[in-house]
Amino acid sequence: MSRIFVVYRQSDSGATARQIADRLAATYGPTAVMTSFQDAPLDVNLQQETYRMTTTSAVVLAVIGPTWANDPRLHRPDDVVRYALETALMNPHTRLIPVLVGGAMVPNPQLLPPGLQTLTARGVVSVRTDAFFEQDMQALMAAVRQAMRPAPQAAQPPPRPAPSPRRVEPLQEPIRVVQREIVRKETGGCLNWPFKVVVGILGFLGSLVGVIVRTMLASVVSFIMGIVLIALSLALAFLFAQALLATNLDVGLALAQVAQQISTFVQSLLPTGS
Repeated sequence: MSRIFVVYRQSDSGATARQIADRLAATYGPTAVMTSFQDAPLDVNLQQETYRMTTTSAVVLAVIGPTWANDPRLHRPDDVVRYALETALMNPHTRLIPVLVGGAMVPNPQLLPPGLQTLTARGVVSVRTDAFFEQDMQALMAAVRQAMRPAPQAAQPPPRPAPSPRRVEPLQEPIRVVQREIVRKETGGCLNWPFKVVVGILGFLGSLVGVIVRTMLASVVSFIMGIVLIALSLALAFLFAQALLATNLDVGLALAQVAQQISTFVQSLLPTGS
């Protein structure tokens, strides 16, 4: 959308407005400049056409002559000039530039309709028709070029650098969990199997010492039975050690229990005194 819409009143600034439009058409092309000087009341067709020309233009020039602000038609809701300028002010994609011609002064906002009171808050350009016309037109065309320039986009933050690839370490904790579960199954659900092995050995040695003491205090037959018991205990201890070296915990614990039971049984056979 790079068209220019020149809005003026024929009775107020017709000659100068056409001169400005011709100068703009010589620079931007005849199809890029549109003019509107209708003084008839606003009907449906004229309203649609004015709305189309206003909303499809990048720049709307409001040519203001000496009698523009005092014209009573400006305060009528069906005035085509008022409708075109109010539409341009409400359109965020259209830039409205007031152009003072014929020695006109900036209108008092309080004397304008409510929808046009912000008209003079924008940059105002004056165009004279004497020897300064070309100079003033250069200033006007500079303002038009500035209005047609697209709004600068907000600066985008620089993209973040991609993270450097990290070395994936092996998952040690899941491996430990699996190993712990295997030990749990092999030991019958008991993880403190070394403690049970030590308790079994201590119990076996205690029974063995008891047998030796009782054997030394008993008769010859009892002494012979004690020797047999010692030999049997040593054999079981040897098998128990072999089981531990083979890391077969279940066999080792079973042998320790058997030795305990044998020791208890033999003790029950021995006499309690001499």
